[in-house]
Amino acid sequence: MKLTRAQIIRYKKHISLPEIGLEGQWKLNQANVLLIGAGGLGSPIALYLAGAGIGRIACMDFDRVEVDNLHRQVAHTEKTVGMPKVYSLQKQLQQLNSDIVFEPIQEKVTAANIAQYIADYDVVIDGCDNFETRYLINDACAKQQKPLVYGSVLNFEIQMAVFNHKGSKDFRAIFPGPPHPHDGRSCGL
Repeated sequence: MKLTRAQIIRYKKHISLPEIGLEGQWKLNQANVLLIGAGGLGSPIALYLAGAGIGRIACMDFDRVEVDNLHRQVAHTEKTVGMPKVYSLQKQLQQLNSDIVFEPIQEKVTAANIAQYIADYDVVIDGCDNFETRYLINDACAKQQKPLVYGSVLNFEIQMAVFNHKGSKDFRAIFPGPPHPHDGRSCGL
C-alpha cells in the first residue's frame, strides 16, 4: 500500500478523515468502477469519481452530446457537441485527474453484452435513463453478486439505493417489473 507524494498532497482532505485515511485512499486508488450512462447523472458522478481518485473508471453509453444536454450534463461542453458522450467525458476526466484510467465504452447495454462488461468491475453504477436498461443491469449484477449503486432523477425527484451489497436485495425486490410504457415518464422530454 503506497501512495505517491503527489497523491498524498492531492487527496490530503480524504486522508485526513479517520474513516478514509491512507488505507482508504489506497483502496479508492485500486477500485474499478463501471458507470452506465454519461448523461445527467453519469457525467457528474464520473467527475466526482475521478476527483476522488478512483483508479479505474469505465463508462458505457452509446449517445452523443447535444446542445440541450449542456444545462444538466456538466461534464460535456459546447466544444464536444456531436461527440460521443463517453469520449467527451474522457476529455474532461483526463483534464481533471491524469492519474486515473478511463475506459470509454461506446455501446448500448444489451442482454448479450452486459454480463461480460460488469464482470471486470468491483462496483457498477446505474446512471441510465430507461427501465429496459435498468433491469438488464440489475439482473446481471444480481447474478454476479456485484454491488449496484442505483440512481434516478426526474424533474425534482430523486431515488438512490445500493443493491447486492453484503446480502442486500436487488432492484427487482422493490420493483418486480417495469411500469407499463404509458405509465412511465421519460427524461427525454
